[in-house]
Amino acid sequence: MDGVGTPPAPSRAIVVDMALPPPAPGGRHGPFGAKAFKGALVACAALILGGFAMLGGGDAVASVGAAFLVLGTLGLATGGLGLLAERLIERRGSGPPDSPKTH
Repeated sequence: MDGVGTPPAPSRAIVVDMALPPPAPGGRHGPFGAKAFKGALVACAALILGGFAMLGGGDAVASVGAAFLVLGTLGLATGGLGLLAERLIERRGSGPPDSPKTH
């Protein structure tokens, strides 16, 4: 046969089990701990400050500064909303008052 109309050979997929590490005891800072969370917040603040500093440059520099502002603001907003969501979930509780918490 010349291969016309024959189905393609099945492809093999490589599946790697990847997952985040378990949350640190005490929660509130994601799976990487408080030090990494604070470092990410500092990096977002640095992006915002650098973005403001770059806005005064030429067109290309100002557009990169605007992108830094957007990324830094998005990162800070995501982190803040994540902390707010954790606080709201903790206040609500995970079950009846007499049952132990499982998180």
